Formats: sequence, C-alpha cells, structure tokens
Amino acid sequence: MLSSEQKRELTIDTMASWALDGMQPDRETVEDINAYLDGHKTLHELIEKPKKL
Repeated sequence: MLSSEQKRELTIDTMASWALDGMQPDRETVEDINAYLDGHKTLHELIEKPKKL
C-alpha cells in the first residue's frame, strides 16, 4: 500500500508526463485524482472506471 506522500509523488509524476505529451486531464479526471489522494477512491476504482464506459 502506498503512503499519502507516495500517492502524491506518483500523481505529480503522472501529470507531468501527461503535460510533456501535450495532454491535459479534464475536470472529472482531476476530481477523481483528488478523491484518490484523499482516500475516497482506490486505485482499482480509477483503473476500472474507463473500462465501464
């Protein structure tokens, strides 16, 4: 299990990678990321969400 600090660092690295690729997350994605960082959603939930669309 990742610590809060590890989650935050992983999120920063991921979003920086997206920016380098010219991608910007939409509002819903940012809200989902914040919910993950706050412990309201699990990583599994975030991964499964696009699969349900």
